[in-house]
Amino acid sequence: MKKNTMIVAGVVAGIMLVLMFFPLFVNGTSGVVRGVKLQDRDVSGWQAEGLQRYLAEQNNKYENAALNLTYQTYTWSIPMRDLKLAINAEKTAAAVSSYGRTGSWFRQWWEQWQSYLKPVQMNCTVAYDVAHLNEILRAKVDELAAPPRNASVSFNEAGDVVIETEKPRLILDYVQVAKAAEKKINAQDFSPLILQPSQVDLPTLRKAQLASINAILGEYTTYYGGDENRSANIYKGSAAISGALLAPGETFSFNDTTGLRTYEAGYLSAPVFINGELVPDAGGGICQVSTTMFNAVLLAGLDVVQRTPHFAPVGYTEIGRDATVADNSIDFIWVNSAKSPVYVMATAGGGAINVKILGNSDDRPSGVAITTEPAKVLPHEKKEIVVNDQKEDVIEEEGHDGYSVVVHRRVSWSDGRALTDTFYSVYDPVTTITKLSPQEAQKRVASLAKATMEHKPGKGREASEAKNRIQT
Repeated sequence: MKKNTMIVAGVVAGIMLVLMFFPLFVNGTSGVVRGVKLQDRDVSGWQAEGLQRYLAEQNNKYENAALNLTYQTYTWSIPMRDLKLAINAEKTAAAVSSYGRTGSWFRQWWEQWQSYLKPVQMNCTVAYDVAHLNEILRAKVDELAAPPRNASVSFNEAGDVVIETEKPRLILDYVQVAKAAEKKINAQDFSPLILQPSQVDLPTLRKAQLASINAILGEYTTYYGGDENRSANIYKGSAAISGALLAPGETFSFNDTTGLRTYEAGYLSAPVFINGELVPDAGGGICQVSTTMFNAVLLAGLDVVQRTPHFAPVGYTEIGRDATVADNSIDFIWVNSAKSPVYVMATAGGGAINVKILGNSDDRPSGVAITTEPAKVLPHEKKEIVVNDQKEDVIEEEGHDGYSVVVHRRVSWSDGRALTDTFYSVYDPVTTITKLSPQEAQKRVASLAKATMEHKPGKGREASEAKNRIQT
């Protein structure tokens, strides 16, 4: 019995000795203890020189590292070079080398057993500009709180199409974002930082939807004068149509796109045609926007569904090339007859409005010919009327001739497609009206009667005809 007890005691003592001295046997007296990892790299047994080389390599990697803030498919990067992120090599090497090597004998024994049984993960100690990080994050949080912005099209200095990325509206907790960002950088964890906004407003047009847009299919420019209200209406109307994206086969309605051109909608008073007369009203000048777009559509080779000429020819485009619009009645409608999406880009300012129709280069016409037949004159009439309460003897309201105009369009594409269509315009003549006071009318009647009594050939007929023109 005593012998068995001694055997057990010896075994226990042996186990204790193994437990006590095994880590020291495995790790020796220098170098990093077994089971220690630095940035997921096993550095067991490494000496100071090896650690310094490894830390220098890691420091170089941070030159191209970035913290990416992400929400769904959106990413905003903060390059570490902007924060002057660098490893504190001396502090990091000391922390790694001292693990299981400093402190009491028991502490060393305990740490060495821990790392042997389960690897111990350690991170580099880094230094960076925390204040600048907070500045960047504050600016980004404020920027993302602004209203959403759709993807758009612009041009670089070489004239090439550039697609501008859209921007969502995210309401974020700055303190929460800053704490999460610092935690990741301190741990050298450059996996995406997923943003958690309290409110989200996404744009309606995304960059991916504009991927096929790479060329101008057609564009047109018209010019306008210095009337401030009319200029403001043209600017507002061009902004309303700009940014529209049409899928193949989709229809564009000018009225639906701009909405009602009213004072409540922000349009100003400027001259408009109402019942054949120029009178001040909300939205004056908007027809120059629709006319400019009509011509851009013509040059882009797209199908026109509905177009109406003005009451009279306008001065900012050729006769037969205008397109009028009116709330709730007259619309300008066209369809994307191309094979790929098309995008409307309209700009106004400095006395000029330009409308571009952009799309894929495969849909760009190789030739466009727009010809106008000689205008047919529609003579205007002359009429005299008596206005009972008129004080002036004669008031003349000058009329003008009308015109009938035919415009032909021929479009061709390099793949063999062709389009021919015709646009008809009738500008009605306006009667010249001479308004007479009752006294003046009596004088003229008396004069005519006298001429008739004199029986002068020719003058009698002229007098009779003139008398018939006077209406009461």
